[in-house]
Amino acid sequence: MTSAPASPPPIGAAPAPGRRRAAFALTQVLDALGPGVHRLCCSAQEPDGRYVVAEAAVTLPGRLDLALEGLWQVEAALDAAFRDARAEFAVLIAQTFAEPASLACGWRVSGGRL
Repeated sequence: MTSAPASPPPIGAAPAPGRRRAAFALTQVLDALGPGVHRLCCSAQEPDGRYVVAEAAVTLPGRLDLALEGLWQVEAALDAAFRDARAEFAVLIAQTFAEPASLACGWRVSGGRL
């Protein structure tokens, strides 16, 4: 069974430590991808066996607002993977639509690390 994160975090609320780690990891990935149009997809298995699946598209350069850009769902799925180091399956996939060829990269979350 799959689910998507239910709602964005409240605006101005201090993120939990896991969310800060997820936001930092997401920012590092986007910085590495550089300018262009990117699609991110994250899937993480919860301890009860359900999968949290989220995806978002972003165009760089530009100011990113995780809550407003829809990236909060990807951040929340990453947070689920970071929170449960016992997760059997958690991945982040980024696809870049660039000329002359598109590129896809993937990262596994294991032991609470990307």
